[in-house]
Amino acid sequence: MKAQFVLDASALLSIVLDEGGHERVDRILDHSQIHAVNLAEVVGRLVRSGMPPERAVATIHKLHLEVEEEFGARQAEFCGVLLGTRRDLGLSLGDCVCLTMAATLGAVAVTADRRWKELDGAVVNNETIRVELIR
Repeated sequence: MKAQFVLDASALLSIVLDEGGHERVDRILDHSQIHAVNLAEVVGRLVRSGMPPERAVATIHKLHLEVEEEFGARQAEFCGVLLGTRRDLGLSLGDCVCLTMAATLGAVAVTADRRWKELDGAVVNNETIRVELIR
């Protein structure tokens, strides 16, 4: 399946924690992917908040979300450009991985992070970044 949407950690957490915006993510979940790096962020957040690790992993598995595990040189270069040029937005490595994956797939990056909206339509390494806010 070619994903139409790529979820960042905040988008997936909105479902798991029943936060604002989860309705939108629920509607697109079957057409979405997440990168393994962003999945690690979600599991880490759940465990830090007190959820037992086994339960955190089981909770994520129940969603049957497709997880992308690849990250090649082309994506690393794109990601590095974002990290190096948009520090003003406070982007983390995980943020840049999500944005990179979405742009290189021609998909929409889905997030709760309002700062990402400044990137909507930006072209990096001949790829266009598209962003959708869930709240």
